[in-house]
Amino acid sequence: MDPGSDIIAPFQQSKPDKTICALSEKQEQEAIEAFHHLATVFREPRCLNCHGSVNPFVEGGGHVGGVININETLQQYSRSQSFANAVRESRGGMSTTDQDVQQARDAIEHAVSHPDTGDADIGSSNRDLVFLSCQQCHSVPPLPRWRVPMVKNWFAHIGSRQPKGDEQLCELMRAHTITGDFATPADFLNHLDHEDFVMIGFKGNRGLNDNGILTYEDVTKKTFRLEPPSMPHGEMMKWAKAWAEAIGYRYWNKRPKDCGCKPHRYGMRAQWNNIYRDPEISAFLNTKATPGHAPLVFNDDASFKLQMDMVAQEQAFVAGECRGNLTLKHALSIEGNVDESAERLRAKPRWAWASAEGIMVCTDRRGRTTYKQIKMPMDPTPSSRIPEFDMAAQTDETKELKVEWNQGSQHGETFIKFELMQETEQAK
Repeated sequence: MDPGSDIIAPFQQSKPDKTICALSEKQEQEAIEAFHHLATVFREPRCLNCHGSVNPFVEGGGHVGGVININETLQQYSRSQSFANAVRESRGGMSTTDQDVQQARDAIEHAVSHPDTGDADIGSSNRDLVFLSCQQCHSVPPLPRWRVPMVKNWFAHIGSRQPKGDEQLCELMRAHTITGDFATPADFLNHLDHEDFVMIGFKGNRGLNDNGILTYEDVTKKTFRLEPPSMPHGEMMKWAKAWAEAIGYRYWNKRPKDCGCKPHRYGMRAQWNNIYRDPEISAFLNTKATPGHAPLVFNDDASFKLQMDMVAQEQAFVAGECRGNLTLKHALSIEGNVDESAERLRAKPRWAWASAEGIMVCTDRRGRTTYKQIKMPMDPTPSSRIPEFDMAAQTDETKELKVEWNQGSQHGETFIKFELMQETEQAK
């Protein structure tokens, strides 16, 4: 973290989120395209400079007004009468006690001496007091007061202060929708359409008052002029609305935070084993299948439908006379959806028996051996032997089923394991 960012809360890195983003390919593409246009505005100087590209608290931080020694400034300022007056003004005037003033002073002095705790110990109302010195140059209406965003809201990388990419900026916005800072798409759009700092940014005046303009011209030897973003505000709002609509209400407050920020590729794997017995004819079949796999692709309503081919090897024993090994080919179809909570995946699987091929070796009572070539199609009608199920909508999540069935003298058990996967292959 940059020196001087001690008044700003550090951003905690989180573990990878395995929650599935059940947007359709069309919705993802629309969201990514819309945010690409938003990101170009966020990386322009009027946005980027405030959000981390300029750091007024370090040498070489790019601040035209020079380096602000925030520790020294805070220590001197917190002991002044103007600090006490500012605390009372920000907290209700006469209702603020001397004890309230001292608590605010203690919080700021603690943050200065313990920079790792940062904004978490200062508190939002004290942050406004910290940045009062900025009003010497930045005080153009309608700004209530100038302040620097916290590190977690920076559009630039900590240290290098170079702009972040589309995906990182998108995840920053999504983090705010998930925590409820932008509880609805309307909150997000209203922030971009009416927030004071955004409006100042599109005016292009940097919030500079007469003193700030004189300082700028003296330091840079340039004539001050308005420099708004190259994209008009109305066009930015068009893309912001398109991004919000592509994500939709289903995922607006839901994880993962990269949902609507990058493509996602998922798959489903299934593996089954089957044991079949028929005492009347002394038949026993033991079937083991290799895993089947299919891409898991969602429609706009978070529904899906897939089919996977499965190959199984079957050991057969019939009437004490015939033994053999068969290769079975099946098709497993699954349809379902991710529910409105975006937390559960519901599935309805169906078998479609396809074919059987192999050789049976039979020995009659006289000891004669015959070979029977087995090659035949099997009933393609989907079976309802597999029950519907649900599972957590997360990659690496598994669901195991045991299905017991009886038909006359025939009985058996089918064991099936389903797994949701994060794909690493080509895009879905």
